Amino acid sequence: MEAIKIKKKLFISLFVVVLSFSIVVSLAFAKGNIKIVVNGQQVTSDVAPQIVNNRVMVPISLVSKALDANVGWNQNNQTVTSMNIRFSRSFIFKVTQ
Repeated sequence: MEAIKIKKKLFISLFVVVLSFSIVVSLAFAKGNIKIVVNGQQVTSDVAPQIVNNRVMVPISLVSKALDANVGWNQNNQTVTSMNIRFSRSFIFKVTQ
């Protein structure tokens, strides 16, 4: 009976250690380097991607240019325009704070 209690305590202790270790490791990897991959090619940026409110923020100009789009900035409207002529698509992003 005593051997069962010891095994049970050992199992619980081991489980807590493994669980704690996995949580620490997952948090460490979550804060690691974020890689930007567009069409299977990794692209680098002078501005590092960030995680903000559980969302990944990447420079829109970098992604747009990697997709062969022209990028423009309208200072008066505080908007970024990304236009891909080949696919006749354009996107307008409003900058807010």
